[in-house]
Amino acid sequence: MRLASTDLDRDVILFSYASQFTANELHIWLRQDGRYAFYIRDIVAHFKLPPLDDMLRHLCFTWESETGATTAWMDGQPSRTKIAAQGQSVHEPAIVMIGQDQDNLGGSFEAKQSFVGVQRDIHLWDRVLTADEIKSIAQGGARLGGDIINWDRGHFKAEGGVQFEPVLNYFDLASRQSFRSCM
Repeated sequence: MRLASTDLDRDVILFSYASQFTANELHIWLRQDGRYAFYIRDIVAHFKLPPLDDMLRHLCFTWESETGATTAWMDGQPSRTKIAAQGQSVHEPAIVMIGQDQDNLGGSFEAKQSFVGVQRDIHLWDRVLTADEIKSIAQGGARLGGDIINWDRGHFKAEGGVQFEPVLNYFDLASRQSFRSCM
């Protein structure tokens, strides 16, 4: 996912994946103290990453069920790998909320937990991406769409003040012959 925000004076949810088994199937939180919390079920791995600001950043988490190996990536750079939720699995079907926590499947929201900022290019795969794939996506090279969630093919519904805006992609511009850099 790519994201930017300066409204970070509280704990906010970035991504919420809830199933009929638990509302906390797969969550990504940004804590007020700057730590990212990656939840698989109710098991959490915390990561200290560079802070968000007005610049669009690429954020990625990898988790391998069998070993529990969990890594956070910011702008193509990996964190230290941690072990979390070894042997667990993520259930389907699910409801995904972007920037809003689900305290039960598809509902029970708290406005104070909502993310305020920009989020886009959200993908979810059923496998762990390689380091080269993550770095390429972060740099705008690969357009590798997720096989579970694919931002480019998604059908999203905006509620509660959420706005969809057209995005001018710098990486697409850079490939055009008429592109000129600003100096």
